[in-house]
Amino acid sequence: RSTLFPYTTLFRSERCRPNHELLVAPNVRTPQDLKGKSIGLGSLEGTGGIIIRRILQAKGLNPDKDVTFISMGTEVRLQAMMSGTIAGAMLTPPYTFLASDRGYQILGRGKDYVRYLTEGVVTSDIKIKQKRSSLIRFLKGWNRSITYYRANLAVMVPYIQKKFVIKDSRLAQRMYEEDSTNRTSTGEIDNSAMAEILEIANETMKVKGSFAANQLFEFSLLQEVR
Repeated sequence: RSTLFPYTTLFRSERCRPNHELLVAPNVRTPQDLKGKSIGLGSLEGTGGIIIRRILQAKGLNPDKDVTFISMGTEVRLQAMMSGTIAGAMLTPPYTFLASDRGYQILGRGKDYVRYLTEGVVTSDIKIKQKRSSLIRFLKGWNRSITYYRANLAVMVPYIQKKFVIKDSRLAQRMYEEDSTNRTSTGEIDNSAMAEILEIANETMKVKGSFAANQLFEFSLLQEVR
C-alpha cells in the first residue's frame, strides 16, 4: 500500500518493545563520563542506532559530538568493553545478562525510550482478501502457541538452551523472562504506538513523505479470532 512496504500489511504485532540495552564500564558513573569515549553497536542506521541516540539525548548528551560510535558484531562488543577498547555497548540478551553479571552497568534500556516493532506477522492485502479463513485458522494456532509459550517455562527453558547453545539454565530462564514480558498481550498495538513505530521506521529508512497507520496495520483478523 506504500512505496516503502508495497502490498504488505501487519496483522499481528508480537513485540514492540526492543530488548536492546546500553551498558557501560564500571568507571562510567554518570552520562557525562562518556564524553570523548567510544561505544560499540551493530549499525548506526539500524534499530540499535535509533535507540542509542534516544538514550544519549535523554541523558543530556549529543550523540553526534560527545561520543564515537564503532560498528562491531554482537559477540565482540562485550569483549571490547572488557579489554577497555570501548566504554559502552548496545547489547541484547544473553549478552546484557553476561555484562551485568561482570559488573557493567545499564545506562539505559531501549524499551524505556522507544516503541519499535521488532517482530510481527505480515501478509499482502490480496492474501487477506483471498485467504482470510486460512489466516484466521493460522492466527488461532499462533495464539495457542503463545499461550503455551507463556505457561510452560519448564519446557521453554531447555528449548532456549538447545537453540542458543547455552549451558547455564538460569541464563536461559532470564532470557525467557525478558522475552515473554516484552511481547504484546493481545497482538494489537494502540494508535500512539503505531505513530511512534512509523516515525522511527521513516527515520531509520530515510523515507521521504509519510503514510497513515491504516496503510500498514490491519488487526481485524485478530478481532475476528477473539
